Amino acid sequence: MNSDLAQKLEELKQRDLQKRSQLISENRLYGTYDREMQKVHIENAIALDEIVSKYGWTGISLVGFQGCQTAWLIAQHSICTPDLQRKFLKAMTEAAAKGDVPKRQVAMLTDRIRFNEGRPQIYGTVLDWDKNGVLGCEIEDVERSICAERKLAYQLFRNPSKAMLKQSKQKEVNPQKILWLIVRIFYNGRKKLGGSKHCDSISQ
Repeated sequence: MNSDLAQKLEELKQRDLQKRSQLISENRLYGTYDREMQKVHIENAIALDEIVSKYGWTGISLVGFQGCQTAWLIAQHSICTPDLQRKFLKAMTEAAAKGDVPKRQVAMLTDRIRFNEGRPQIYGTVLDWDKNGVLGCEIEDVERSICAERKLAYQLFRNPSKAMLKQSKQKEVNPQKILWLIVRIFYNGRKKLGGSKHCDSISQ
């Protein structure tokens, strides 16, 4: 494991989190994609690209599980540099095929890119409010991409009726998992950011 590289990734992540905390305290994080936050995301993406160009994707074998998770977070936030984000996805996908990256990271980055491009998602991991005020996401192939628990969570979130609760019992899914997913759907919806699909250009 390359501890120095893992530390570099951690420093990039902390810069992101510190700027986020600052903007929250100043009531500037939600509603718009603040230019200072964009600048951090762009600079972090460029730094990650330099690392990936030299070492390949920063998987578990190179930087440990936490470092791998940190690299994914930086890639996930690279929405102002779509070409780099797609490059990160390609490298991450290749590493995941070798078992060096959790496949859920590939799924979430895939959906993030598709969401930003206005395309239907594969796995349904990015939620947003539509023009009618309904929380959800557009899925390319619902039956193939969403597990029974997640589909029921969406249905129960939109229609928490006794009939739906009975249906969930008949399907013998884990009720605790259903509850957790409903809470996560609600929480993610409350965290909606304006400007998530678009990014102002910033000089470096």
